Amino acid sequence: MKSRLHRALATAGIALFCLTLAACGGGDSEPAPAPASAPGPATIGVAGGTVIGPGGATVLVPAGALATAVPVQVAQATTGAPALPAGLVAQGPMHAFTPHGTVFARAVTITVPFSAAAMPAGTTPQFYKTNAQNLWEPVANAVFGAGSVSADVTGFSFVQIVAVPALQRNDPLRIWAFSTYPANGLGLAPVILPNGSGLLSGGALEEIVAFGFAPFDLPVVGTTQTLPPDGKANGFVFSSADGVTYLVSAEAPYNADVRGPGPVGSRTQLQQFQSFVKRSDAARLSFTITRVELIAEDYNTRADLSKLIRSEVLLNVQAYRTTANYFFVSTGRASVSGRGSLYAPDVRNESWSTRDLWGIEDFDMSTTDVSYTLGNGSCPGKRGRLVLKAPVTHTIDLSSVAVGESFTLRIDTYADAINRRGGEAVGDCQFSRASAFLRDPQQVGGTTLAFSGLEPTNQPLLPPPPEGAFEPPANCPASNAAAGTLQFGAPAYAIGEQAGAAQPVTVTRSGGSRGAVTATLTTGGGTAVAGTDYTALRTTVRFGDGDTTPRAVTLPVTPNLVGGQFGRTVVLALSEPGNCATLGGPASTIVTLVDDDPVPTGFALDPSFGTRGQAMLEGFGGSRSSMALQADGKVVMAGGTFTDFILARFAADGSIDRGFGFLGDGTVTTDMGSGFIPEEATAVAVQADGGIVVAGYTAIDNAPPNPDGPPTFALARYTAAGRLDTGFGRQGRVSANVNGRAYAIAIQPDGRIVVAGEFSFESTNGSDFGDFTVARFKADGNLDPTFGADATGQIARDLGATNSARNIVLQPDGKIVVSGKPQGDQPGFDHTDVARFNPDGSYDASFGSGGRLKLAALDVGAGLALQPDGKLVLVGTRMQPNAPAFSRFVLMRLNADGTPDASFGTRGQVEAALSKNVRAGGVAVQADGRIVVVGTSVFESAGDFVVARYGRDGAVDTGFGIGGTLGIEFFNGSNVGENVLVMPDGRIVVGGMAVSSRGIRGYGVARVLP
Repeated sequence: MKSRLHRALATAGIALFCLTLAACGGGDSEPAPAPASAPGPATIGVAGGTVIGPGGATVLVPAGALATAVPVQVAQATTGAPALPAGLVAQGPMHAFTPHGTVFARAVTITVPFSAAAMPAGTTPQFYKTNAQNLWEPVANAVFGAGSVSADVTGFSFVQIVAVPALQRNDPLRIWAFSTYPANGLGLAPVILPNGSGLLSGGALEEIVAFGFAPFDLPVVGTTQTLPPDGKANGFVFSSADGVTYLVSAEAPYNADVRGPGPVGSRTQLQQFQSFVKRSDAARLSFTITRVELIAEDYNTRADLSKLIRSEVLLNVQAYRTTANYFFVSTGRASVSGRGSLYAPDVRNESWSTRDLWGIEDFDMSTTDVSYTLGNGSCPGKRGRLVLKAPVTHTIDLSSVAVGESFTLRIDTYADAINRRGGEAVGDCQFSRASAFLRDPQQVGGTTLAFSGLEPTNQPLLPPPPEGAFEPPANCPASNAAAGTLQFGAPAYAIGEQAGAAQPVTVTRSGGSRGAVTATLTTGGGTAVAGTDYTALRTTVRFGDGDTTPRAVTLPVTPNLVGGQFGRTVVLALSEPGNCATLGGPASTIVTLVDDDPVPTGFALDPSFGTRGQAMLEGFGGSRSSMALQADGKVVMAGGTFTDFILARFAADGSIDRGFGFLGDGTVTTDMGSGFIPEEATAVAVQADGGIVVAGYTAIDNAPPNPDGPPTFALARYTAAGRLDTGFGRQGRVSANVNGRAYAIAIQPDGRIVVAGEFSFESTNGSDFGDFTVARFKADGNLDPTFGADATGQIARDLGATNSARNIVLQPDGKIVVSGKPQGDQPGFDHTDVARFNPDGSYDASFGSGGRLKLAALDVGAGLALQPDGKLVLVGTRMQPNAPAFSRFVLMRLNADGTPDASFGTRGQVEAALSKNVRAGGVAVQADGRIVVVGTSVFESAGDFVVARYGRDGAVDTGFGIGGTLGIEFFNGSNVGENVLVMPDGRIVVGGMAVSSRGIRGYGVARVLP
């Protein structure tokens, strides 16, 4: 029994915890016999051969394992070998298979002498070898015979037989390790520190290690040792003598040069095995997660915006019987990542879990101002903090374990802290930090391991093989809707290639939850190469009875230092649904691997605009803004207040245009009504002669003014200098002739003005609160009597339920397309409406259903753009099911007749999960057909502009920004990206609300290179 466990330590892995339950090893088929044997050193070539060393130690090299001739030697030697991990005792001589570092294309078989009779009483033999980092690790496939031990390996190293001490009664077996992430990002696995790992059976485990320098750190409080803040990033692992309580914590070492030689992250990991016999039908076993705390802090203002801070914990709890079947698996990760004022949480359950561990609802996320005292001053910064709200308890179902039957409880946990943000001199307040902590007391009937129907046996077993170890769900003759449908959470994703990158891929279960269900998940296809860019997967996604919590898929991505590898893709597919489940859409998804190397300067903010590509007008403007671009490159912003029409203009270089308006500050304020009645500018357009037309709403101009009166469309026209155009309406203003609120404006080639919005009213049926309203004005501000059936210049159209026109585009043939989603989530608001009108205001019957189109349960009403080929692009936001704090961009493209464009994404829709939690604001189409979306990365009170670009087919343009997105942070606070335009030279202008370093709101504009 014990030897089986200790052979399993290789599967558990000190260097790499194999948690995916997908195949963690493999190798070729049975090697062909080597053609020749030779004692002593020998040169082995492509044909293979066998080399014999002292005491009969041998290596068998199969044909094809080597591409060139190599001088192979087997010797008894210790020079250059690291010390064995604590708790392991060498048995027999150490052997060196050289040349060290030789890698074979096919596994070779090594054999060394072994004497079972020489093993100390009560110990178990284990075969260890050194890895590429010259650190000891157990060999997974070692086979002990009467006089020798053999194993298949793919590289040469030192090997050693060791004796593992016997377990003492009531003592769990613990394996622990401290590791660091190298700055260059190579290798998904962190590198174990020298003497940074060990094995312990008996007594309490309490180890502290320093990973490196930290500007400031947290105290470490243990039971036998306490470490106050010491300017070092520390790791701490603890497990009580009975294994009831354990914890892991890690702090990231600070490395100002994130591509330099020092580490940028750390990991503290613990693995624990305990075994029990069930003595009672009422036996009970539970575990309680009492504390999780993840912190990321940033004091930088100048560091690379593409580099993030990340803190993460993982807990993997498994139980399996002597029949080698898992009957309980629950694995979850929780992390917080970001930089500056933007931090996003990620709480997930891994795909192989038979029961969900936790959900986003179990955590609190906050972003707060912090300061760090430095000398006589302080450094201001922002902290992202994710904490467990309250203890989470899980009871392990022991009903499948018979009374008198044994089972093993295995626990893997780690804490990761990775700081790729870096910085500069700490004395200049340019630094950052990360820390992660997890604590869990197990419970077996209360406080002791000896009661509640379970008896500790100290005979934990070898973990079952990764695949086929689960008890299969009950057979089902046919699909059953009650079992639910399994599908990917989105048709496309993007994953960073660096170690510790977020893994947003999810599989969801919807429409039913009866019974335990499964599906097979495999990788294959795409432009990325398995074994080079990622590790191929074939695993099983599992949901328990009644479980609909999304499962996360961790794709092992291989980092590299080769820049410009944009657009590498991997296809993930679901198949073989089990236990009555069915597969829904999408049943496959495309994962784009995001290059982690420096961003090409062509995909960044335009340094010739404002300050490093950004400009702001502090104290003037706000959200719900609009933007227009003049022919000379100047940018007009309008809206952002509910009391007056306001607008401002930025010069082509990003400076405030002081020649705009009366005050010499580049701003204009216009009272559209009388007194303090609500009024708001919501749309702006520039006419061919340079005139500026602003649309919005005010209260109907009654006498006396009525702040609670019904709204009416309102327009104002200004000269190119920002003065009211007295030839338009009444002294430059028009109001009180179209009921409702205007939200969109477009200028026809003949100068006539088309305005769209919403006419609101009291609902008579409980679900209809508004209609589309479109009006057309002549160049002088009067309504155009040629528009509308009754010669009033306006139309109001009920498209079913509540309708709100938010966007408008004009086709070259004069037809008018209007779209929008009503704002809110009450009944009748869960849809997007699109309508196309003929130039006279009648419905265009060639579009949709009689000129109308209702997109049910879809929010793509935030933006509308017209392609040169007549197709329409709509953009909006999708809230992630079961996680309302998460959202993503969703795009839809319609053919000219209103049908979904099948060549775009999946059935005309694209919903790509980006590395940020985003909400859409607007959309524009470049001259080459690529699509640009602007929005906001949001979580609670923090947000930045986010710009994403997509190809003509809807695929994420990974050559833009970082993996297809570019985050734009003005200072701190809630910046809101709402508007996007493309200049004739291809540069992209985005605008919205920004918050200054003093916390003051105003207009924010940024310009992006193409």
